[in-house]
Formats: sequence, C-alpha cells, structure tokens
Amino acid sequence: MSKKYFWILGACVLASSSVYVLAQSTTQPPNDTSGMAGMAGMPGMAQPAGQPSSKTPALERSFPALRTDLELKLGTPYIPDPKLPDDYRCFVLDPKLTADQFITGYQVIPGNTANVHHAIVTIATPDQFELIAKKNGKDGQDGWSCFGGAGLNANKMSQNQALEIVIKNGGLNKAAIEEILEKSGNILGLGIGSWTPGSTATLFPEGTAEPLRKGNLLVIQVHYNTLVSHAPDQTRLRLQLEGTQKNLTPLESMSLPAAVELPCATQNSSPECNRQTAYNSGIQKYGSRMGKLPDYLLTMCGKTLEDFAKQPANRVVSSCDRTFPKTALLEGVILHMHTRGVSTLLELNPDTPQAKVLLDIPKWDFHWQGSYWYQEPIALKRGDKIRITCIWDNTLEGNNRYIVWGEGTQDEMCLGSLTFRPMPV
Repeated sequence: MSKKYFWILGACVLASSSVYVLAQSTTQPPNDTSGMAGMAGMPGMAQPAGQPSSKTPALERSFPALRTDLELKLGTPYIPDPKLPDDYRCFVLDPKLTADQFITGYQVIPGNTANVHHAIVTIATPDQFELIAKKNGKDGQDGWSCFGGAGLNANKMSQNQALEIVIKNGGLNKAAIEEILEKSGNILGLGIGSWTPGSTATLFPEGTAEPLRKGNLLVIQVHYNTLVSHAPDQTRLRLQLEGTQKNLTPLESMSLPAAVELPCATQNSSPECNRQTAYNSGIQKYGSRMGKLPDYLLTMCGKTLEDFAKQPANRVVSSCDRTFPKTALLEGVILHMHTRGVSTLLELNPDTPQAKVLLDIPKWDFHWQGSYWYQEPIALKRGDKIRITCIWDNTLEGNNRYIVWGEGTQDEMCLGSLTFRPMPV
C-alpha cells in the first residue's frame, strides 16, 4: 500500500530536492527513515518532541517517491505585507486539464520557508470563478487577502437556512452548530492537501484519490508569518495524476475542532487579559464567520467559560466529542496546535471497553508535526464517538494575554482531521 507519512523537523528548511537541512537541536539524521519512524515508545529511547507515542496504532513508515506529472507555481513572487503579522494570501493555479483526472499525490514546495507558516490547497469549480475574478489581483499583487479561508463558497449558507437548522435542532446547541459548520462550506476543512514546515510529498493510500475535473482551478492559501520575514515567495505545487479510467475511490475528511480558551498566566485588569478583547480581535482579523467560532465551539463541545477559568494557565485542557456519521475505513489522521501546545490526543469510543487511541502526541512540538497514515485502515461505524483532547501552557511565550481560537501563529488551535474512505460493500 502506497502511503505517505511525513515528518516535520524543528526549524528545518525543505529544499526543492526534498533534502532536509537539520536544525542543531535534532540528534537523529532526518533522512534516516529506518530509525526515526520507529523511535516512539522504544525501551531506553527518549520520546522525541512531536513523535506519536507507542499507544498509537502502527503507522506507515515507507516514503514512496512522488511522480511529478504536473508542476504549478505562483504567477509572480509575492511579497507579504509587512504591516500584517500574519498575512493570508490566496492564489489561483490553473492546471489547464484537457480531461478529468485523479490526484493521487501532491507536494507543496514553499519558495521561502522562512515566512511560510502553512499552505492549504483546494479545488475551485466553475460556480466560483466569478468570485475569483472579483478578488484576484485587485490590490496590485497576484491573488487576494483571505483570512479564515478563500472566501469562495458560492453556495454559502444563508441566515434563513442557518435559522432553519437552529429551529429544527431546538436551539443553537451542539447538533445545530455541527450541522451549520458542515453545511456552510466545511470552513474547518483541510482541502485536498496541506503543507506545514518540513513536509515532503504526500501519496494518498493505494486505490484512493481526489478527483480534479477538466476546467477546474486550484486555489492555494498561503499563511505568511511576517514577524520572521517578509521576503518574496513563489510557492510551487507538484501533482501526481491518474486518468479517470482507473477505478479509484475518492477520499473523504472530517474536521475535529475543540474550544480554545486560555486564561492569562497572571490575572490582572489589563485589556489583554480580557476574553472579550481576544474575541473582538478575532472578528476584526477574520470576519464574523470565523471570528465567532470560539463561541460556536464552546456550544458544540458542551463547555463553558467557567470550565477554563478555573484551570491553571500552565495546564489548560480542552476536549470535544464528535459522532462519526457513517461506516468507513479510517486511513489517516492529523492533529494540530500552535506554539503553546503541550500534548494532544485523538481517541475512538473513549470511556468504553472498546476504547482505542487513534493518535497520541505526548510532547507537542509545533515545528515537528505531520499527517499520519496507518499501516492498516481502522474500521469505523456510524455512531462511533471520536474525542480530541488538547493541553496548552499559556506561560510558554511570555506574552500575558487571553487567547481564543485563531489562525495566526500567535493564536491557538485544537484541531484534528480524519481521512477515510467508504467501507467496501
């Protein structure tokens, strides 16, 4: 089975030849794939930061080479806006396909690893082209500003539709929030692919793919951290393609967010330690749809502000349970936090005799994270409970302020994602 399990090395640089430049703090050669993937949980071995523990099911350790059938790049080098600490920019990549294709693998190659925080690749369909034309290049540079997503959901849910969902579910409760989030364009989705520092190529599990139709465009959202650098970037995307005559199964995904509410390390009356200040800042940066997400997540996860206010700032714990919607084979998982993360855990049917760890990272490292594919898929059934748990230390960065969910490097997240395929009949 061809699967990709990519590593992220602290403060490393990914060259176009997929060779890592090793950070001084790393003690194991990064290209020694025979040893690195198996280190977690071995007797006598210290647990490397960012590594899954031995509680995690067996993960794929092979590194198959990507066959590059198509390479796309930003039209012109983009210079991130130095006035923004976090500059989110969306760019259009036109594959110019003459026939429908399947994407079976991809690789995002940042042009400037010093300031590219992450990138997300999505597909744009013809009903979104008019919106793209209105946004693209209007400020004199290629692309457009896109905090909180590309902003291309042509079928965006109306207020009346959202209200109908709330009424149907008897109020703005967990069920209503889940349905609104999913039907309003999966605003937490990870698209068809992503890049985080140190990622190499990703090949989808054998027999699976992402369809790419003739005439469709690709949109890549790049997050630039300008606190580090605002030098030009010209990110590239490599695709491995197969014709539609192959019988390949499209992959599906499910996002698993949890509430983020991190009290100040030292309580005081300053505006920075006020939750409302953090909340208003999110709306200002990301707009009302993403900015109000902290409140939605509290409701969806059954949490209150009091649940977080009583926790010590150096160990803030948040968890959220979701119900899996169908019978499927779980192929891979992702967990994501930012720089204040301490540990994170993904579980199947917790608090039951059938409980199973899906991914356990006991020593989180923002600079060493990735997408994890199982050696053998895990069977999921409709009604299974999936729990994500995150722990943060809000004293790590030395910046005493209240923190809520946000996409910026100085914000925080608790986000998981499941990648699965339908159960064969």
